[in-house]
Amino acid sequence: MARVTGDTDFARFHQGGRDAVRALERTLAVVGRSIESFDSILDFGCGCGRMQLWLEAVGARGGLHATDVDADAIAWAAEHIPYCRFSVNGADPPLPYPDGAFDLIFNQSVFTHLDERRQDAWLTELQRVSRPGGLLVLSVHGEWALGDRWSEAHVRLEDSGHLFLPDMRPAPELGHPPWYAATYHAPWYVFEHWARWFAIRAYVPKAVDAFQDHVLLQHTSEEQRPRPLAARPPRAPRPVAESAPAVVEQIVRSAHAQIGRGPSRFGPLATALRGAVLRLMRPYTVHQATADVALARSVDELARATEAQARRLDALERQD
Repeated sequence: MARVTGDTDFARFHQGGRDAVRALERTLAVVGRSIESFDSILDFGCGCGRMQLWLEAVGARGGLHATDVDADAIAWAAEHIPYCRFSVNGADPPLPYPDGAFDLIFNQSVFTHLDERRQDAWLTELQRVSRPGGLLVLSVHGEWALGDRWSEAHVRLEDSGHLFLPDMRPAPELGHPPWYAATYHAPWYVFEHWARWFAIRAYVPKAVDAFQDHVLLQHTSEEQRPRPLAARPPRAPRPVAESAPAVVEQIVRSAHAQIGRGPSRFGPLATALRGAVLRLMRPYTVHQATADVALARSVDELARATEAQARRLDALERQD
């Protein structure tokens, strides 16, 4: 239980299973389906079976299967949930099932913990064990799972699409494997990358606990599969005019030249006093104008360097 939810509160654990099943039903409803409409179902990464606790009616018909890498969790589930067939899988494929075994595969928080190599290997394996026309509902951490405050992690996710953070691991006492960490997906990456294996039928933000997103996939032949979208947003180059420093310098010097011009609203005496004060301050205002121009030039150089780096990264990605 603690490995699945991070605590030992059974009520929260049990309720979480029901909420996850309801979220699955809502996502399947996007294409007019329900869990009961499938014949052979696999929960890939079931933990100790918290979703299976709410699927007794489905399991009673036969055809409900679940698998997980945690052998202890599977042993407990197999003992306490007799209407589901449980099995243990390794950290890497294959699964102990024949080709095309399932017309529905779902999971709850598996691809939220895998690096890209394991992700791709398991997408390939899920393609193998799913039937032609079968559906898959897989959860991911989307952009919003990183939080509302913009951070370096947001920048890295927006740039790469798949962000694996090996330092964000659960507490060692929970017993998770060493490769288990935190993973985040940009929606554009899912549409562009996952479409190599499946047709993407829907992307549902915040589908699970208003936190994880659902990706609804369908097993289709390569001929029927839509061409993967070039969904990655282009890097927008920062608009930097060629004459930016000159324009800024002109604006700054013009503004400084206007200081003290025109009559004072307080009369001739105030105008004379203001003129005297401005003459005393002239060395400082000239210095400030020079500093403003230098700052504008530095910002311009930084913007140009950033844009050049973005062009180099784009060129490297096109080579890959």
